[in-house]
Amino acid sequence: MNTWIHIKSLTKKDCHLSTLLIALTGSGITDEDYRHAQTVWNYFNLKNMGEYHDLYVKCDILQLADVFENFRKLCQHYYGLDCVHLFTAPRLAWQSSLKMTDQPLELFTDINMHMFIEKGIRGGITVITKRFSQANNKYLPNFDASKSIKHIIYLDCNNLYGASMVKSLPYGGFEWISADVTLDWIQSIPQDSSEGYIFEVDLKYPEELHDLHNDYPLAPEKMDIKFEDLSEFSKAVLNGMKYTPSAKLVPNLKDKKNYITYYKNLQFYLKHGLKLEKVHTILKFQQKPWLKKYIMFNTEQRKNSKSAFEKDFFKLMNNSVYGKTMENIRNSVDVQLVNDEKKAQKLVAAPTFKRLRSFDNELVGLERVKKVLGSR
Repeated sequence: MNTWIHIKSLTKKDCHLSTLLIALTGSGITDEDYRHAQTVWNYFNLKNMGEYHDLYVKCDILQLADVFENFRKLCQHYYGLDCVHLFTAPRLAWQSSLKMTDQPLELFTDINMHMFIEKGIRGGITVITKRFSQANNKYLPNFDASKSIKHIIYLDCNNLYGASMVKSLPYGGFEWISADVTLDWIQSIPQDSSEGYIFEVDLKYPEELHDLHNDYPLAPEKMDIKFEDLSEFSKAVLNGMKYTPSAKLVPNLKDKKNYITYYKNLQFYLKHGLKLEKVHTILKFQQKPWLKKYIMFNTEQRKNSKSAFEKDFFKLMNNSVYGKTMENIRNSVDVQLVNDEKKAQKLVAAPTFKRLRSFDNELVGLERVKKVLGSR
């Protein structure tokens, strides 16, 4: 609708709008779509395209309002919180978990503890170690009875994040303890201990384990992969193209230096053959499955869900908490809209000023780094 002529009548099916839709979606207005438009036009006794436009917008807004009000009722019913007071789903999930569990969480007052924990966050491994596998069994048309029977099965873990969050998690009592400990002491810490430990250690990866562990090495590391780190095959594939080094989470067979890991992981590594060379640092804390009540509540609600929306919603309410506990807020910014020139000049002169965007002669957006970093 680029002229008043289009506003005053029902646009013809073969108008510029159809051409635009073809450009945007790959298909124009179908005969069925146009007949529907005519039905709406006649049913509501519309006089021009402007009224049709207003009706469409009204329906769109009212339907969205219905959906959102239903979402609000859902949040209020299950969590006792009104989602309009929270900007994001992760924030809603985090506040819901704290409200339901009523568990006080001790905040770090030692910046070194914060940096220590942050250094141990690496991400998740995504890898295909076996490039090709072919099934061979009686259910296949090309079954070869002379070869070994082989099946391929797809496995998926339900509630993967939730499975981790129902276990013992830190909640307070953080303190540095002496690193002068024995291997026997480390291996004897109970899996269900009320005291947890995060270690910084040196580990040796014995050569006799390399072939056995080659497909999935223990203790992955975040590494900057340089050109010289690539295999000869990878270098050949590049064939002279420019290579830009990048950070990747890499399962590798190298010895580990200053490796930060949870005590259960360390026990697992030692059990499967890695050798403890040195303990640098130990952070001790109190732990218990304080989040289990919330996770199991959402898991049960998801199981009983009557709609795809509710099923996805309760899954998100678990997964978002996992992400919220490891949220990187260093890149968060404060944005302020200002329509006063003197105030804008004052904010620009502040050391926290980052950049400015002008919307028009009377309104600018100011981006500033946060004075205080904190999760809410």
